[in-house]
Amino acid sequence: MKRNKHYAFTLIELLVVIVIIGVLLAAAVPNFRNVYSNFLLSDAASNLAYDMRYARARSIIERKSYKLNFDSLRKKYWITRETSDSFNPDGFERIKSTYGKIQTLPENIDIDTHVYQVMFYPNGSIDDVVLYLRNKNNKVYTLKTNGKSGYIEIFEYEK
Repeated sequence: MKRNKHYAFTLIELLVVIVIIGVLLAAAVPNFRNVYSNFLLSDAASNLAYDMRYARARSIIERKSYKLNFDSLRKKYWITRETSDSFNPDGFERIKSTYGKIQTLPENIDIDTHVYQVMFYPNGSIDDVVLYLRNKNNKVYTLKTNGKSGYIEIFEYEK
């Protein structure tokens, strides 16, 4: 007579595997939060650098000065351009495209800067500035401009 052998996991073996998976997940969840926060910081730095490059390019093409304005307390920035309109006392108006919208940084990201604006000139030059974007994990991205060449650099640390 042949005996049929059934191979299967016992209830205890299944519970042990579930407990091990639970412990591994509990250890990994805090790291996922840090990764997401660091991703938001990287994305914000890239977007700001892209907006700065856009303002520089438009300034050269249109032969008008552009300005990147900061409100660091509210974590906002926007782009304006030179105008001959007599209704604007400072001579600049917000541009009428998606780049003219007020951009808001994510909630857990702060911007450190000693300036309230960055000027982009028709000859391709930019004001020399250093901007720091910092998240709650104290990770920092540095955006640094080279005034004469108009080059914008991003560093993944505080420079």
